[in-house]
Formats: sequence, structure tokens, C-alpha cells
Amino acid sequence: MPIKILIYGFLLFVPPLFVYFLGKRLIAHLPPDGPARILAFHGFRQQARRIQMAAIFLAVFLFVAADLGHLLGRENPHFVVITIILTIVSVNTVFFKFDREVRRTTAGFFHYARIYFGAFFILAVTYSVIIKLLFLIQGSIAHPARLLYWTAWLVVVVYGTPALSPLFMRLLYKIKPLQEPVLKERLEGFLRKIQLRCGDILQFETDGLHYSNAVVSGILPNYRYIYFSSYLLKRLNPSEIEAVFAHETAHIKKNHILMKSHLVFFLYLTVIPLAYFVHAGFQAQRAFYIAQWLPIVVFCVTYGILSRIMAKRHERECDEFVVDHCPSAADLESALQKIYADNYMPPQSPSSSHPALSQRLKYIQERKERKPR
Repeated sequence: MPIKILIYGFLLFVPPLFVYFLGKRLIAHLPPDGPARILAFHGFRQQARRIQMAAIFLAVFLFVAADLGHLLGRENPHFVVITIILTIVSVNTVFFKFDREVRRTTAGFFHYARIYFGAFFILAVTYSVIIKLLFLIQGSIAHPARLLYWTAWLVVVVYGTPALSPLFMRLLYKIKPLQEPVLKERLEGFLRKIQLRCGDILQFETDGLHYSNAVVSGILPNYRYIYFSSYLLKRLNPSEIEAVFAHETAHIKKNHILMKSHLVFFLYLTVIPLAYFVHAGFQAQRAFYIAQWLPIVVFCVTYGILSRIMAKRHERECDEFVVDHCPSAADLESALQKIYADNYMPPQSPSSSHPALSQRLKYIQERKERKPR
């Protein structure tokens, strides 16, 4: 028992601590101030995320190795999930320390984490639940009734989470109705123009954080909402806000949220034959301990690649939608430039879900040239 406790402690805390102290060391060697520091930090953020993924894969490998040595119980997938969450927290703690210094914010860590990473944390928990369900489904391959039962739960999680996302938004943020009636009437007029039903247009308070963002949540016509951060409303003029609003409505019009759920379910269907192969081909217990991870790894890696490609394609489609339906694409261009600057994103550097600003401006210009006059 003491050996088991030591192994669990090592596997749970070494990867997160490794990322945290390495991150602090990297930040200490960034340029002292100015644009060079912000640009270098963006490079560090990309590097830190790679380190984070390496630490997660290391944790998974160590869990499997310990499992093969019969040092742990069958509950190891739970501890992999905990390690992933702790590693994410450790990286974001380093980001927070840097952001407090650069942005001169007085916000505490939990407020910062709630604003910047709350939605990401819910996604991490959701996909951790999906991974756990995949383990349960894989263990039920030889039992059709149990396979259908856990598949039904997977469908509930995959499609229920986006349906209930407005509830999660209320739990994460200080939500209130849009405070400017003239602006709200203008945005509601745009909804009528494109014939789109939406529950309401809301804003969430950033409480001093320089966080410019707009998001859409929900998939049900009367229970989906578009949100603006309070800082974005201060930074953009009404025409720019309308352009950003049009971009968010395009996510609804083009069913982008549902497409992500469809992708998860489609990948699940493709993983089932692989799970059958693992169940039939690896009867020896030691071999099975390694093989049982194969469908999960295939699912996670494939989803990671395809979801990034899909997200960047969706952003391009939404930008083009704004060009087609708004009076001036220049409003979107100026809005994007302010948003990227506020969020310390260099123009030439893409994020995991958004193209680089320079690429988006190029897409917008190409669409403007093709637009009928």
C-alpha cells in the first residue's frame, strides 16, 4: 500500500510541478518590457502548451507502465484525468503571473482563471467524462445491451453539454442584459434581417481585466445567447460591435456548435471497430492493458487535429458572412485589430482555434473583391 501511494503521488504531482517551475524559468528569461516581451511571451505560451501536452503523455505512459507492473488498480483512468487538470492549472498559474505584470491588473487568480479559462475548464471536464465513457464502452464491447446503455450516455453528454452551455455561462460569469438600449435595438434589427431566433443579447463583466471577447452559447432557438465582454463594449464603436455580433450569429446560422458534437460522435463510431479489434486480438492481460489505450489515443489525437482544422475554417466562414451581410467590412477589420491587440496576440501568430490576424484580414479582402457591387 505505501508503494502504491508513492506512485500515485509521483504520477499526480510531478508533471504539473515540472511544467510550473519550467514555466517560471522561461518567463524569467523573457525580454524586459515592450512589444518584444509580449511577442516573446506568445512564443512561450505556444511552447508551454507543447510542454503541457508532453507532460500529459508522460503521465499516461507512466500510468500504463505502472499498470503493467500491477502496481496500481484499475482506476488509473481517473488519475490520468486528475493529472491533466492539475497540469492545465499549473500552466495557467504561470500565465496569470505574467498577465498581472504586463496588463497591470489587480484581479486575483481565481477571478482571472474564471474569466480566461472557465469555459476551457468545463470543456476539459466534459471531454474527460467522454474519455471515461469511452473506457466504459470499450469494456462493454462483448455485451450489446451495456454497449447501447453507455452509448446513450455518450450522446447525452455530447449533445446535452452545448444545449446547457448558457447555464454554465451563468455559473462562470457575472451575466446581465446589454446595458445600451440603442445598441441592443440595432443588434436585434440585424437578427430580424437574417431571420435568426436568439434568446437574448447579454454582456459579462470582466471587472478590470483587459479581456476583449464575444461568444455564443446554446443550440436551442429560444435558449441560445450571444455575449460580449464588458471590456470589448468599451473598446469598440457601435459599427464594430455590430460586425463582431454578425460574426457570432454566423456560428449559429452555420451550425458550428452542433458540428463539433457531430465530430465527437462520428469519431466514436469510427473507434468502435478498433475497440472490437482490441477486445478480440489481445486476450493476454498484460497486452490488453496497453491495447485498451489504443482507441482512446486514436480518438483524442484525431479529434485534436480535426477540431483545430474545423475551428479555423469556421472562423473564416464567419468572417466571410460578415462581409456579405454588413454594410462595411472595414468595421470587422478594425474590430479584429483591436481584439487581437487587447488579447496580446501578435498579428502573424495563430492560436489553436483562430487563424492569425494577418490571415483573417487576407480572407476578408479576398471576400470583398468577390462580393457583387
